[in-house]
Amino acid sequence: MPETPKQNIKPYTKFTPTRQAQAVAYHDAGMDSVQIAEKLDCHSSTVRRNVEKYKDAKSFYWTSPQLGHPPAIHSDWYPIMEEYFDTGKARDGEDLRRQLFPDVLPSTIWKTLRDIGLYGRICREKPCIRAHNTRHKTVRDSGPR
Repeated sequence: MPETPKQNIKPYTKFTPTRQAQAVAYHDAGMDSVQIAEKLDCHSSTVRRNVEKYKDAKSFYWTSPQLGHPPAIHSDWYPIMEEYFDTGKARDGEDLRRQLFPDVLPSTIWKTLRDIGLYGRICREKPCIRAHNTRHKTVRDSGPR
């Protein structure tokens, strides 16, 4: 039974900016993407993808922005948040949330404040100790035991 020839499939290669520059230079010189792929030892679709990426960005070091859910609080709000704390308009993260971001979770406010170097939580002015928690405590007298 005759053997079937193996396909020459190259693994995925991430182009460095230098290799991307080489691919663009070869493309501008008039070479085909298959010829460039043979020369750079990669797949032709990798060459096409990187040449198109350069045409769109005009930079070999540009990377696309991170995908996913946009941040709940944009960085443009950071100076305003700091100002609210400095001027006393807000005492803690909960005050800030009520005034500026009513739809944002308190934990998100605290994490954001932590990231910009502020502490978003405050201690209670007086601890809340209820009577049923203090019943078992007795006052010791200063006499001998």
